Amino acid sequence: MKRLLICGVALGFLFALGCGGSDDDSGPSASTSVENLTQAESKSLCEKWEGKAESAFDGQHFGCVMAGMMSGLGDATLCQTAYDACMEQPYEAEPSDCADSYTTTSDCPNITVGEVETCMQDQLDAISAAVSGLSCDTPPEDLEGLGESMDTVPASCKTIEEKCPAFFD
Repeated sequence: MKRLLICGVALGFLFALGCGGSDDDSGPSASTSVENLTQAESKSLCEKWEGKAESAFDGQHFGCVMAGMMSGLGDATLCQTAYDACMEQPYEAEPSDCADSYTTTSDCPNITVGEVETCMQDQLDAISAAVSGLSCDTPPEDLEGLGESMDTVPASCKTIEEKCPAFFD
């Protein structure tokens, strides 16, 4: 679960920055120090990664699989029935935390936007791979492995930790 924690901290950091950019590559370059981001750049980058995190985590699928597993208690048919009912419900992602979030990052002058984005993408790729395969057919013992698979910190995030331990505080 350390990976999920680090992803949450990094995403929270980006929310706090409100960081800039989008999929069309507008915004700050990868070489820009996070301490030099403007409030508008921070907000834009935050929104970009917030959307990517929601897609990677697939909150409705994950939540409905967990609800189904709890309802089915080991019975795949009961689980699937609960899952299907859950998926039919409207889903609303958590509201954006980016609008009012902006802080300076003078504690971490050597971290670039590109390093943060690489760390975020590596973590989101791992989370997406872990949760996308979950279904009512997933054996309960595999759920233990889910947490374990998220414990490994990507090398890209270790680099940030080494440069600025305060980044993940």
